[in-house]
Amino acid sequence: MKVVVVGTNHAGISAANTLLDSDQDVEVTLLDRNSNLSYLGCGTALWVGRQIDGYEGLFYTNAADFEAKGAKISLETEVKEIDFENKVVYAETRSGEKLEENYDKLVLATGSLPIAPKLPGNDLEGLHFLKLFQEGQEVDKALAADDANVVCVIGAGYIGVEIAEAAARRGKEVHIFDAEEHSLMNYYDVDFAVAMDENLRANGIHTHFGELAEEYLGENGKVTGLKTTNGE
Repeated sequence: MKVVVVGTNHAGISAANTLLDSDQDVEVTLLDRNSNLSYLGCGTALWVGRQIDGYEGLFYTNAADFEAKGAKISLETEVKEIDFENKVVYAETRSGEKLEENYDKLVLATGSLPIAPKLPGNDLEGLHFLKLFQEGQEVDKALAADDANVVCVIGAGYIGVEIAEAAARRGKEVHIFDAEEHSLMNYYDVDFAVAMDENLRANGIHTHFGELAEEYLGENGKVTGLKTTNGE
């Protein structure tokens, strides 16, 4: 049996390991458009906030580990099309090489993307989205700039709250925004969310909840402010 796994983060890694460690006669091929695999994104705020020395320990496996188990792995390879009827994955490497992978079973483990509302000013320099390792590197670099004194975080879910804390640990003035009335509303009951709001404020983070972002403000091509339903 041949299995193609699209995506090499937690779900894809887990599926591939389960198959390769089983007693089945299985051939596993892993594809991912990223240049790395198995990144513990939940640790991004820890190294950006300098609570750990670096990011190296946030990668818990590598391509060589899977190749040693007999898997075929192709990174920096983007899936362009899937023919579900004939069970073929069509992909392209960064160098332009076309790949066709037949399969008996297909695992789609493509993960999620940060919501990126098309607000006016969304092409300004200084806006960062946070999910991938490389995006964490960009945020870390941005916080190191001498003129980066005030940081606005849009979204008060886990990633938003954690990166707000990380920026505060780096000595920044931090403002966090969310359309919900409290932080972490998708995860906590209201009593817990209120306690988290108070914790954020007690640690110097300015909270703007029940407040919608409307426009990114800028000068000379660089973001300088945020317009919301409550002001600027």
